Amino acid sequence: FDLNHVSGAPRGAAPPAARAARAAHAAPRAMPPANVKDWTTTEFFLRAFCMAVAQGGGTITIDQASTLFAPEHSRDCRNWSGRLHRRGGVLYRPPVKWKRFAIKVKGKYDNGSDAWMGMKGGRDEWAVAY
Repeated sequence: FDLNHVSGAPRGAAPPAARAARAAHAAPRAMPPANVKDWTTTEFFLRAFCMAVAQGGGTITIDQASTLFAPEHSRDCRNWSGRLHRRGGVLYRPPVKWKRFAIKVKGKYDNGSDAWMGMKGGRDEWAVAY
């Protein structure tokens, strides 16, 4: 995925679907202005996600994309120490130095019990990868 297409690269550089998505939604800049402390906002992520879908030949609006993600469970791991956990019996290290954007999955699997998302060593827990 090329953030230059999100940031407003020359219009001829983007495929037609990406140009259409850009016309429908004002694209954010890939690099923030100097006075912006954290530019990796949920809005930026959703716009970048829509552009990636467009570059792959698909179409999705920001409103549609926002129904797929759970910002309340997203985490900024850029300053974490990287302590290991176990997820699904497998060692798991949070995505240190990255910002993790969560997908809405609560209640969608294992008949809605959400045991698969546990971190207590239960037999129904799933491993996690990034």
